[in-house]
Amino acid sequence: MLYYEILTEITHESAGQFIAVGNPVHPRRILDSHVLLIGCEGSYPICVGGREYTLTEGTFLLLPAGVEHYGTAPASDVQSHLWCHFDAQTVSVEEMPEADGALILPESGRIAHFEKYTVLFRQMIDAEYSEYANGENRRRICDAYISILLASLSDDCRREKKLTAGDKGAALVERVAEWIRLHACEGIQPADVSEHFGYNGDYLTLLFRRHKGLTIIEYINRRRIDVAKKLLVDTSLRIGEVAARAGFRDEKYFMKLFRRMENITPTEYRRTCARIHQNTY
Repeated sequence: MLYYEILTEITHESAGQFIAVGNPVHPRRILDSHVLLIGCEGSYPICVGGREYTLTEGTFLLLPAGVEHYGTAPASDVQSHLWCHFDAQTVSVEEMPEADGALILPESGRIAHFEKYTVLFRQMIDAEYSEYANGENRRRICDAYISILLASLSDDCRREKKLTAGDKGAALVERVAEWIRLHACEGIQPADVSEHFGYNGDYLTLLFRRHKGLTIIEYINRRRIDVAKKLLVDTSLRIGEVAARAGFRDEKYFMKLFRRMENITPTEYRRTCARIHQNTY
């Protein structure tokens, strides 16, 4: 795996969402800027500097400036991803150093908290196309968003590397978190989680809270709210339908929880994330 250390301040150039029409093959090109891709749906095979990857939902890929990249096969029938061009001075390294101070990212990886990143990305796109009294503030805000995204990805990747180095309790928590991510919208409860993994519920909750800072039910609700936010932006479903698809049986409880966790109503959230730049090649 190749890593990139970011040495300078990060400057946002442009961002949007790609939605495949037909089964396109990514064009062969060398860019002057770096590109961050986050997969939302389907699969998108890309070769970067001779290294082959497939961008899928919940994964990211860095296309470094000055390095040739191209599609190795057509995209799947349903494929979309978020993209952002940015500038920064970088250097490639073959290992992620143990020192915690550097901002280092692998060329590709899985995203631990997928919905958090898609929400941040969409807010960045919204900021790019918003009106400002001072045009310089658009640049400052967009620069801040891409910097937050890259720093968060770097931190998550570093944390994941430490977890895989040996802490069995932490590894169990990550397996539980991934299972919750996949099944939260199916109406699961903490008892279902402990039964699936074969652990005492109190022990699992204690372990989970120690590593995640949340109880299992809080984590389930966090996942459901993240799914709801994606549905609010990507669909025109009524609020009640969004609540049901996200795993909530009670629409009023969903609205109350959403406001408590996000400091905004679902309807207000939908309005703030309405502007998205889409391209289809």
